[in-house]
Amino acid sequence: MLMRWAGYLEAGPEAGSNRRQRPLVPTYRMMDVQILRWRAILSSLALLHPPSKKAVELIEDPVFGKMLIRQMGARFEAGFRLRHYAPEAILFAERDAGILIAWQLLVSGGEGDVFPPEMPVPVPVAALARQFFVSRAHVLKLLREAEQLGMIRRTPSASGSVQLLPPMRETMLNLFAAIFAGFADAVEDALAEYEGRQPSAVPKVDFRSVPPEATPFSF
Repeated sequence: MLMRWAGYLEAGPEAGSNRRQRPLVPTYRMMDVQILRWRAILSSLALLHPPSKKAVELIEDPVFGKMLIRQMGARFEAGFRLRHYAPEAILFAERDAGILIAWQLLVSGGEGDVFPPEMPVPVPVAALARQFFVSRAHVLKLLREAEQLGMIRRTPSASGSVQLLPPMRETMLNLFAAIFAGFADAVEDALAEYEGRQPSAVPKVDFRSVPPEATPFSF
């Protein structure tokens, strides 16, 4: 409902009189945002994965874009899930703005620190709540749960700070590694399809139906 209200989704051309079945399709506004996201990911990935540099050049080509979406969708249908590679990150993934809050902690390291930071980082609860449109109580609850799981530790500070413990640093690195690996794998097949080196082996999938039971997928 919110995504339709914000203009990111609209009723598809097959929407009929049955109001209980209204297939939704992404709008141009949503695709513009998605392209910006893809460009950021692929530009970073290109530093280690040369084919991604070509993908960055083609990212606004709607033909290539559809191929990339299809390849990524095929991997999802095959059972690829980020949670398989970073199960501890589920705490953040299942909370409103959880991943964004976790990312903010990751990039808050001071000068001379490493990534992810090993030294205590500031946690401006009120600022995080305002930035990500959640309540202060929501942010505090998330931090308490992360502390209970041994992912962070509160440290003495007048304004509030936490230290990211090894499980937190490791799981977030695994999460980003899985994201990049998934993109790299899909990019290679999408480029091969785009350049005509091999026909697409990805079947057409009706995403309005219930997906089959996921099976483990590995690269």
